[in-house]
Amino acid sequence: MSRARTWVGVLAALASAATLTLVVPGPATAQLASPTAASWAWGVNGPVYAVATSGDKLIVGGAFSKAVGRNGATLPRRNLAAFSLRTGRPLKGWVANTDGTVFALNTSKSSVWVGGAFEVIGGSGQEHVAKLSLSNGAVSPGFVLDTNGAVRAFARQGNRLFAGGDFTSAQEEPHAHVVAVDATTGATDPAFTAATDGTVRALALKGARLYVGGNFTTIDDRLRTGMGSVDPMSGAVSTQIFRYPNASRTTPALVNAIDVSSDGRVVAAMGGKPINGNQAVGWGPSAGKAAWRVHFAGDAQAVRLAGGTAYVGIHGKYKGNGSLHLLAIDARTGKVSSTFRPAFTGFWGVRSIAVSSRGIVAGGQFSKVDQKRRNRVAFFPFGTKG
Repeated sequence: MSRARTWVGVLAALASAATLTLVVPGPATAQLASPTAASWAWGVNGPVYAVATSGDKLIVGGAFSKAVGRNGATLPRRNLAAFSLRTGRPLKGWVANTDGTVFALNTSKSSVWVGGAFEVIGGSGQEHVAKLSLSNGAVSPGFVLDTNGAVRAFARQGNRLFAGGDFTSAQEEPHAHVVAVDATTGATDPAFTAATDGTVRALALKGARLYVGGNFTTIDDRLRTGMGSVDPMSGAVSTQIFRYPNASRTTPALVNAIDVSSDGRVVAAMGGKPINGNQAVGWGPSAGKAAWRVHFAGDAQAVRLAGGTAYVGIHGKYKGNGSLHLLAIDARTGKVSSTFRPAFTGFWGVRSIAVSSRGIVAGGQFSKVDQKRRNRVAFFPFGTKG
């Protein structure tokens, strides 16, 4: 390719679009999701790396071959599947199988952008990124953005789409790990010149800043270890410096996910073994010194903000407990909720989170939540006022 079980009724109320990489306004007052996952019938049979919602649809991406029901029912779905949020069942007419893992999703009211390590999606040759119809999963032939490496993150504002990942070129043009394109056609914007010296794993957009995270040392040759922000139009590096607790600016860092609140507070989920690893870190709007951090015995893999709460997905353990893979953290103070403590099976835990006005969706590598079958996807409705 050269060119460039039914979910309970509360699920039906999920109507706001949410993705892994867009800032989604939370409720007007801080809320905690219910610690009890809603009942559901279907999931998938392999790891989930991305979840996104739009209207009545939940889109799930990862490395799987089937949608699976609790009564043994299966439906072939390779790495990408869509479910009805009203019924909890897979959408039988929505098929867009890929030949490789899906890592990133972004949704609008009518479209889905898919990123990953694939070269074919829905029978169409699309190297690592594609645009689909939200209604039926059909590939949009007018969108072409071939990259030479996996796409791992998206952010979008209107018709401007940002993609980040392993790649160093897009449309056979040099674009080191991050690129800005037309969301309709995939045409690259030559005015956007941001570049990193390593993989981009996280993107988040807020106002006049695009936040970039991953395992890199520099953005445009300026020291921004693991994380920084750029102008979303030109790609020029901002003066913001995100300092990590107990580490120098040159200490290696791995940022897996970023989200930004409506008032400019930034939260990052971090992995890796160095001193900068295995933690969620929060900064105020001016960045600089971190306001708080929460440390884990394993990577922080996902983060989404809803109201005043940062929902963080982890693997490994939190305070010696190997079942706590999804935590609710006060975004201002870093205090971990003592009431939101769902218990997950498995080591790898929660790898992706999506937010709607009614609750949060968690995807990852787990088979049960609180000893009830939840095949790698679980929904937690909002309930408790915070």
